Amino acid sequence: MRLSSSSWRVVGLAMAHTAAGAVAGFAAQGADWPDFRGPTWDGHAAGATAPLRWSEAENVKWKIAVHGRGWSTPVVDGGRAWLTTATETGEELSVLCIDVESGEVLRDFVLFEVAEPEHRNAVNSYASPSPVLDADRVYVHFGTVGTACLDARTGETLWLRRDLQCDHMEGPGSSPFLVDDLLVLNIDGGDVQYVVALAASTGETVWRRERSVDLGDFLPDMRKAYSTPIAITIDGEDQLVSTGAQATFGYDPRTGKELWTVRHPGFSMASRPVFAADTLYLNTGFMRAQLWAVRPDGEGVFSGEHVLWRTPARRAHDVLAPARRRLDLLRQ
Repeated sequence: MRLSSSSWRVVGLAMAHTAAGAVAGFAAQGADWPDFRGPTWDGHAAGATAPLRWSEAENVKWKIAVHGRGWSTPVVDGGRAWLTTATETGEELSVLCIDVESGEVLRDFVLFEVAEPEHRNAVNSYASPSPVLDADRVYVHFGTVGTACLDARTGETLWLRRDLQCDHMEGPGSSPFLVDDLLVLNIDGGDVQYVVALAASTGETVWRRERSVDLGDFLPDMRKAYSTPIAITIDGEDQLVSTGAQATFGYDPRTGKELWTVRHPGFSMASRPVFAADTLYLNTGFMRAQLWAVRPDGEGVFSGEHVLWRTPARRAHDVLAPARRRLDLLRQ
């Protein structure tokens, strides 16, 4: 049986919520999956197991169709999964909430209507950024079209922002990220590049930091990026790590102050940094991707001893993020 793109998304969700499924196994331990790469931002589900095979009759608890097209990852809290989708042509951008035990669609509504959707790449969607959750709220992001905070119990819209715009050139990709009481967004278009932190409760801008690397000599296509930040702690101090085109940056998450920069080639990176054993692992994206290992201590422009190693060009995938388990093996 050939599955449509909309059906495939929910079959994947259903498999993940079988008794042996990865997310269900994780949730059974009293944990949730609030971020598109999980609670540790690296795709690791401690103690979870997943089925090794499935079919229409095996290891599928339920299956429903989801209208439209969207590459966002479902996020889970309190037995409810939230995801986004969009019409193929981008005029309607929707939010869904699904009961993970039964597959019942609890909410399905259009959040944004778009009169003139931007161009998107044929392999992208207008609903590629994943939602993120805290205890009471759901944050959804559709790139330049808009960002919203919803009440997780009622689905009511608590606040909206439609002014954080850029030219994605190929459609949206970066997901929102929660750190303490801030919602952080990478805005890396072909025209403008900056990071912005919003008050999670109100949506008001707390700080905004323009990317400090001069991209004036690069074509617009080589200035864009689609990565999502992470938070790390070095020597007792918190850092926000954010990858953009041609560089990765460390910021103070409270103020947006730039702490350090490491220059590397690459653009259009959709992968997220991974942090393990005091080392950052970065995929440099297009073209001729490399995997870099960086020691994120100190300040200023990193080079020399801060760059522990890098793979030769084209030894990394242009899009995929590194897996923490593989990195553990690599260090042995």
